[in-house]
Amino acid sequence: MLRRILLLVAAAGVCTGVSACGNAEAKTDGSAAPARLVTVSGGTGQAVQLTEDSMRRIALSTEPVVAAADNLVIPVTALVYDKDGGTWVFLATQPLTFERRAVTIARVSGDRAVLSSGPAAGSRVVTVGAAELLGTEYGVSGG
Repeated sequence: MLRRILLLVAAAGVCTGVSACGNAEAKTDGSAAPARLVTVSGGTGQAVQLTEDSMRRIALSTEPVVAAADNLVIPVTALVYDKDGGTWVFLATQPLTFERRAVTIARVSGDRAVLSSGPAAGSRVVTVGAAELLGTEYGVSGG
């Protein structure tokens, strides 16, 4: 499903990831790359690190994970899916740095996803810009 959406967006000529609007590697003009992958311990083993400018361009925002009874609750907009159907969120781990973490959805209620497993309550998950972070991680380009 995600692949289909990314292909449709790419066909329309729209940038699908932070790296799509500028190479994720260092630019030849000497300016900072808009995003880069950094190695982290645990989790997926890598995280996406953005520049302040790239955070503004994609209007990235986060919300805290909320504890409710024996579950965790997040906005459904925080959810991203990999090519195999795995369910993930991007967790803000440091300033400008976001790591993909697996979650297990117990149920969806309106605009909220109730998780049976996921990041700790109080952690901040990306609610706007998660698809761009996933595209950057996978090296998806719109052009």
